[in-house]
Amino acid sequence: MNEKALSDPASSARPGPLTTLFELQRLKRSGRASLAELQRLQLARLRRMVDHASRNVALFRELFPAQPAGLLEQVDDIRRLPLTERRIYRERRLEERLACPPSPGSRALTTSGSAGEPLPTFQSPGASWYQGVLRLRMERERGLRLWDRRLALTWYPNQRHRRGISALIPSPFMEISATGSADAAAREIVRLRPASLAGPGALLIEIGERLGGRFTPRCLATHGDTLDEWTKRSLTSLYRREPIDHYGTAEVGSVAWHCAKGDLYHVNHEAVLVEVLDGDGRPAAAGETGELVVTSLWNPLMPMIRYRTGDYATLADRPCACGHNLPALASILGRIHDWLIDDSGRRVPPDRFYLLTEDPSRRVVRRYRVRQDAAGVVHVEVVPYEKMPAAFVDSVREQYHEALGRSARVEVEEVAELTPNSSVKFRLITSELSSRVAHTPPIR
Repeated sequence: MNEKALSDPASSARPGPLTTLFELQRLKRSGRASLAELQRLQLARLRRMVDHASRNVALFRELFPAQPAGLLEQVDDIRRLPLTERRIYRERRLEERLACPPSPGSRALTTSGSAGEPLPTFQSPGASWYQGVLRLRMERERGLRLWDRRLALTWYPNQRHRRGISALIPSPFMEISATGSADAAAREIVRLRPASLAGPGALLIEIGERLGGRFTPRCLATHGDTLDEWTKRSLTSLYRREPIDHYGTAEVGSVAWHCAKGDLYHVNHEAVLVEVLDGDGRPAAAGETGELVVTSLWNPLMPMIRYRTGDYATLADRPCACGHNLPALASILGRIHDWLIDDSGRRVPPDRFYLLTEDPSRRVVRRYRVRQDAAGVVHVEVVPYEKMPAAFVDSVREQYHEALGRSARVEVEEVAELTPNSSVKFRLITSELSSRVAHTPPIR
């Protein structure tokens, strides 16, 4: 594999199967490397990315000192560079964050807006390919074989289309959108009987209630929400299988994941540099919790360097139960949102209330927040770029009525700014009614 060619943001090259298998073997070796060997690999990729960003991305030409790669003699020297955050990226035009116009085959992504601020991002073809290789490595460590059937649940319509000869070959990778009937999704799962079932924890709970114990996957995988103890116990009860988790962001891709043991989060050190910082911005010690800051080492099209995720993590102070002894994370405290309550008293997962902003050109929502008051009224507070179009307001009401019922009271409100409701992290979705409903989901 030619890393230099793949790191060209203007290249539309995407490696083939043989290169993918070769890279999988290389990842297997690096996962068993010493810390010194790993840091040499990270330093080389970090220096290349920082040099590239400072030369080709307007944002980093402004933020970084002259010749910033020269400051990096070891991985820890990354702290000599400034931190970045979502606000900085959102204040810039898209072309100021890109190294060049996206080439054919680049992947356009938009964050779900679960932090209240959707952010459009792009992956180069090489970066998108590498994310796929990292996924294969993760699934191999979870005991899945290449031909095992995998099924991912999502709240969003499946807009990926296979083309050419690949469209004629049965794929082990499948998606089911739960935008329609949860009962229909449950029936499809029973019919397909995948080896791996993945999705946001809240969605897996809702579908698990419909399954009523009729199906147990070999691998039950969560992503997108914090896998807290309540969610973990609920899923274990519903599926008779303990869930394992995956943490990633649309901005940098896959970051860390549980292996089959479900113990610690293995970090994708080859693709991302992870920092855990205390309240003073210094590195947290092993066993301590701090803010999670990430640097992408593999997406030259839209570099993200020292990016503050807004999530919190705890550094592991021991090897994983599987024997993996490279630096890992013991826990990740990410999105914490309430479930809303419909007029029948049913709990509705928070994923149903993200504002879909798949078309960045619309530029309607700058920030937003959802709160359900004690009377059950749902207030969708939106900080718009300009005045909200009536069609947008109607589409939000329709989305919420589909989730909560036609009798639900939904107020879409334009506001000038949002006041944080937590000193730790912005909470996107809150409900004053949630505490009145039992915290254990019904099992049918």
